[in-house]
Amino acid sequence: MISAALAKNIPVVTFDSDAPKSKRIAFIGTNNETSGEAAGEAFAKALPKGGTYAILMGGLSAANLNERIKGFKSKLSGDFKEVSGSPFACNDDSSTGVQLIQDMLAKNPNLDGIFFAGGWPLFAR
Repeated sequence: MISAALAKNIPVVTFDSDAPKSKRIAFIGTNNETSGEAAGEAFAKALPKGGTYAILMGGLSAANLNERIKGFKSKLSGDFKEVSGSPFACNDDSSTGVQLIQDMLAKNPNLDGIFFAGGWPLFAR
């Protein structure tokens, strides 16, 4: 897609998730691992005794989300346990994200927390 846009003289800037092997003219992003670390610290503070958790992400191969998850997990102690099947991928669809959350809660009634590696459920209708 980037090559097709550039072929039409449309400049392309990637945001949040880079395409470093493309010919995009710039990338604007955050340090996703550091962002995940901050989320992990806040999560651990909210659950000082640990607990069970799940992760919701867009796509399993998304580098930006995997970096956030890596940072998040690095701040959790051994008192935390990730539920089976996590991370759950909503394929960047907010309705699917909401459905996955409902499924997580039904299958794990004692779930203590969910880390959203992105904001899909926030945009559901």
